[in-house]
Amino acid sequence: MIGVGSSLFVCTKPYQYLIAELIMDSSNEPSDIIIVDHFQGARRFSENLRKSNLWNNVRFLDDSALGHKSIFYRILFYYYYWRPFVESLNFPLEEYERLYIAHDSVLCEYALAKYFHRRKKEVVLYEEGYGNYVNTNSHLGLKRVLKTGIHIFGIPGDHLGRLRFVNKILLQYPELVSHDTQKALSRKIETLPNKLSSYLSAESVARILCLFGYERVLKESMTGEIHVVLGEAFLSNSSNEITKILHLVESIRRSNGSNAEVMFKPHPGDRGSHAFLRDFVNVLPGTIPFELLVIRMLEMSQVINIYTYGSTAALSSLFISEESRSVKITVIKSETFDSSHPRANKKFRTLLEYLVGDDYETINIDSLP
Repeated sequence: MIGVGSSLFVCTKPYQYLIAELIMDSSNEPSDIIIVDHFQGARRFSENLRKSNLWNNVRFLDDSALGHKSIFYRILFYYYYWRPFVESLNFPLEEYERLYIAHDSVLCEYALAKYFHRRKKEVVLYEEGYGNYVNTNSHLGLKRVLKTGIHIFGIPGDHLGRLRFVNKILLQYPELVSHDTQKALSRKIETLPNKLSSYLSAESVARILCLFGYERVLKESMTGEIHVVLGEAFLSNSSNEITKILHLVESIRRSNGSNAEVMFKPHPGDRGSHAFLRDFVNVLPGTIPFELLVIRMLEMSQVINIYTYGSTAALSSLFISEESRSVKITVIKSETFDSSHPRANKKFRTLLEYLVGDDYETINIDSLP
């Protein structure tokens, strides 16, 4: 039986789970969570989470049917078709008083938020990555103009949480929010009850790793510098880009010695096996939040070198190591990735430079031998 005043969380990514648990742990009210099938191993994770008894109820949602709709359908969905989707869930939504989501642009989260808003219940958007801190409008020309004002019509626009049905936005570092984002989101932004760097003790890291199905991921003998290449979802469909990752690994070993500890961490949304890479580099499980691994790595090594196209995990690693400053960032320049995400890359660089100034490196992965 769900008690009065209980909350419902929606989680679509491994990193989001860390923030969701942090909020739940700071609350004295019973909370339920929905794990959405948006990352590899989501179903197994939800089953492990259910057995842990950390949450009042754990539900699993496969919303793949929504993802295959046309652009026209998606727009209609925002105006009307969210109701049939919510009714099909067969969840006791009317029992909850509060909803926590990480996006107001993901269809299933949008639909649930509309449902709660219509019943005059609170909708809270919690941190999901560096997209919370910047303008997310990556379009150019007329599309950019339309995206800027489309939130007026109830359609997600240029800032996470800007839609009127979002009552509150919880972030770890509100002071990092860019000026235009701060202005657009007005008084919605508040500070999370805790920071991951404080919440993730050695004990909680071990427990959460078990939830993801991994008790021991890293070798216990690592003592020197560690090098980790962070993947992106686009790599799962490109053997050519994976070959470039191999060239990057070889370049790291040429510079740091043939025995250098080099690892590849796939993006949680990358469902490729990367069997080709496994013969040359330690491929970490993509489903595990990288932040957990960083804490383990900091216990074994004084320096962690992270190579990234522009990942939230790289920035959150800086937050976690803020006292020791033992995380070094190298930004990977790639024509394939940069041409597809030009404005997103610029926003990532802006936030990175806010944190470390010019104390980071760049490497052009397309020009490596």
